[in-house]
Amino acid sequence: MLSYKNSFKKILFCILSFAVLVFQSPCLAYAESAQPKVVRVGYYENEIFEEGAAEGEVKTGYAYEYYMKLSEYTGWRYEYVYGRYTDLYNMLLDGEIDLLAGLAYKEERAEHIGYPEVAMGSEAYVLVKHSSDIEITSDIKSIEGHKIGVINNALLDVLRDYLKENDVTANIVVYKDNEKLMDAFDAGKIDIFAAEGSGTNSRNNAEVLFAYGNTDYYMCVNKNRKDILDELNNAQSHLFYDEPYYLSTLNAKYYASSLSSQALSEDERNWINAHSTFTVGYLNDYLPYSDTNAKGQPKGIVKEVIPQIMSSLNLDGIETNYIGFDNYDDMIAAINDETIDVAFPVAGGLYYSEENGIYQSNPLLSSSTDLIYKNVVVYPDSATFAVNKNNTMQLYYIKNNYPDANIVLYDTIEECLDAVLRGEVNCTTLNGVRGNAILKNTAYKHLSLRQMSNTDDRCFGVKIGNEGILRILNRGIHILGNDYAENLAYRYTDELYSYTKTDWLRDHFYIFLLIMLSLLLGISFFMLHRIKIYKALNYSLKQDNMAKNTFIIGMANIIRVPLKEVAEGNGLEDGSRLLNVVDDVIDMSNFVNGQVSLNEDKVNLGNLLKTMDSDIRERAAIKKIDINFVTKDLRNNYIIVDKQRMTQALMNIAINVINSSEKNTDLDFILEEQKCGNPRITNMIFTIKGEGVNIHEEYLKDPAEVFSQENHKDTDMGNGISLMVAKNILKLMGGGIEINLNKGAESEVVIRIPVKINYGM
Repeated sequence: MLSYKNSFKKILFCILSFAVLVFQSPCLAYAESAQPKVVRVGYYENEIFEEGAAEGEVKTGYAYEYYMKLSEYTGWRYEYVYGRYTDLYNMLLDGEIDLLAGLAYKEERAEHIGYPEVAMGSEAYVLVKHSSDIEITSDIKSIEGHKIGVINNALLDVLRDYLKENDVTANIVVYKDNEKLMDAFDAGKIDIFAAEGSGTNSRNNAEVLFAYGNTDYYMCVNKNRKDILDELNNAQSHLFYDEPYYLSTLNAKYYASSLSSQALSEDERNWINAHSTFTVGYLNDYLPYSDTNAKGQPKGIVKEVIPQIMSSLNLDGIETNYIGFDNYDDMIAAINDETIDVAFPVAGGLYYSEENGIYQSNPLLSSSTDLIYKNVVVYPDSATFAVNKNNTMQLYYIKNNYPDANIVLYDTIEECLDAVLRGEVNCTTLNGVRGNAILKNTAYKHLSLRQMSNTDDRCFGVKIGNEGILRILNRGIHILGNDYAENLAYRYTDELYSYTKTDWLRDHFYIFLLIMLSLLLGISFFMLHRIKIYKALNYSLKQDNMAKNTFIIGMANIIRVPLKEVAEGNGLEDGSRLLNVVDDVIDMSNFVNGQVSLNEDKVNLGNLLKTMDSDIRERAAIKKIDINFVTKDLRNNYIIVDKQRMTQALMNIAINVINSSEKNTDLDFILEEQKCGNPRITNMIFTIKGEGVNIHEEYLKDPAEVFSQENHKDTDMGNGISLMVAKNILKLMGGGIEINLNKGAESEVVIRIPVKINYGM
């Protein structure tokens, strides 16, 4: 009985406890806490910093993007309150708004508003004059008696203190907003204006005199909203731990077009006034960076980037001349004897630059360096390197990174690579944007590469003491951004790969044997398959022979045209077509015999897409088809897949789509990533869309049935074989292809490839 009572008490206690929990409404409390906190943000119009300060206007700018980034950590939703800076500051004090960005730290302010622990940026205050005004110079005393315009914020207090410290009297004119200040400057009502150098758009009629102060600035909080301040501190702490270079990235994105970035300094103006022309020296045989074409003109990045820098700074009136050099040291000597003003590319770091008597600009392009070897080099420090004696940049890289390595000099990079092939040395190096393209050449098919961890910059070089042009180049590089030169590079890397007639003749001694073998294998496979089908259906021998003859004639016609063109010496393109057909037939036979297996390569998806982009555009240009590459929702740039087979399948399908599309059309190539149930696997979905696509679906069916038809075209059969090869590769990978044709409307080809995620990268 006692046991029963104790059990009853326990049950009753549990019920009452549950009831207490329910009636205390934890679910309601949780529902309320799950709602995002609404934070009132003061939003004012300020060039570059935050723009779109009105209801319905598109918002952009440094501060706006920073707000959105913080919301990823806080979950805040923003309610924007628009107005002038001074009005919004008073609203922050009165608690009518919760947040306001861009406030410099002042002790008297800290008593009334909340400052977070970390600044959201740093700013230099600069004085700017009319570029045509020769009376005002970088000498502070030349400002005496002139009108200086300034907005009523932190810039005003710092300006007054600066003028007082330097015993300069000037007429300070205060404006309520930046727009009125700029209008007054453009109209000549003021001689100078004070500005945030990075927070003001560039102006053609402006010249930066000097900085008169600098400060960190913060995203400040109303004094009574400690909850928001705590969340802000926590968010900033996590942000800078997760992305330590976030502010640098934000600066580069928004301030490349700012006044400080583009308004020329006095040193730069002096250089421009002294030069109506300048001469650029460049290194020959060093694409994609630089080379000389058959007409004696420069080509590569050097030819495009110099005019772009000048244009970005509105210096189109300066004429540029070019001189090519076969030897790096000769180019450096030409800087020092002032035969040239600028050299490109230069590298080697500060020490070797000082030894050469030059300044290096900021990097135009930074890339990895590829170690090239035949047999694996485990310890480069103790290896023997082949070095091109005409490219001292290569020597500098090895000395900087592998000081104990042995070095053997050769006349060209080709001789260096040949030395590695012959085993005379262990390895050599290639600049990262050159390596893959050069090793595509048949002569180097037995060489391999691996990316080294130490990057190598490619810069402009100028003579020490020539600061004017150096600053112009640095300014231009900053404006163009990090990706500009890299995008240019891929236009020229294809020229590093050439398939010569000698290569073709050497390779095709065996290819003709393979042609016969592949034809026999292909015919045997298809015809045996056909014989089984026809016997099963009781077809007559006559019908069987007709099908056999049709197939053989079709295969012969596919190969006959490129063979005839090659025999008549009409170029290598048809030879390439022939090789592709032979390779595809061999692949089909291998698939049938179960002799195809997949490798697991660590693949940088971005680099793979860039290579494919270049190849596909070249094919499309023949038919005047515009290609648009788009990526969506890519989360894993490093994957594990058989790189060669994946590229082969995608290129076969892409070329089929291009060949079957009408001329003067547009094609969209879209890559997106879709999750799957296995956390180590992800699905890469390639979609090709466009009007006028007429790819043949029948080639995804039974090959013997297709090629036994008499109404085919020879070119269609060639395309069909490559499409069937692609289908088999995708099937082996666990993927597939789907073709959706809509006559007179947009059609699409969808390719799905499951790949492993390379978590090690």
